[in-house]
Amino acid sequence: MLVIIHHSATDKNRTTLKSINNHHKKRWGVISDLGYYVGYHFVITGKGKITQTRGFKERGIHTAGKNDYIGICITGNFEEQEPNKTQINSLYELLDKIKEMSSIEVKQHKDFSATLCPGKNLSDKIEIWVQLNKASSLLQKIKEMIKKLLKK
Repeated sequence: MLVIIHHSATDKNRTTLKSINNHHKKRWGVISDLGYYVGYHFVITGKGKITQTRGFKERGIHTAGKNDYIGICITGNFEEQEPNKTQINSLYELLDKIKEMSSIEVKQHKDFSATLCPGKNLSDKIEIWVQLNKASSLLQKIKEMIKKLLKK
């Protein structure tokens, strides 16, 4: 499962789920099965609250040509602001939960479009999660190999 991370490009402390919902209602007018107009599947606010706004099987409206994939938006302009610890913890928690359901690949909006999204100050935090998960997967494989060797 591919997950694409975005930022709202607005102030992290003033941007609400309601404001994103209203903006997307005016822009696209496509309501989700969960009753939101938000084009992302999840939104994480400045207080770290995670809200699912589209079902996993619903098409998103967040990355041209990649809307069949899961979109996560963290409120903030992370070219100018730093995400707070609560937001990062919530993002990592959400990615871990999605990973429990399916193997995932995490990408950033800028990987698919000419954009700075999700911003330089969030990109490095995303890369930390990606690298930690690669290391964790490698460690698990090593443990499995050791178990097999010890059985011989």
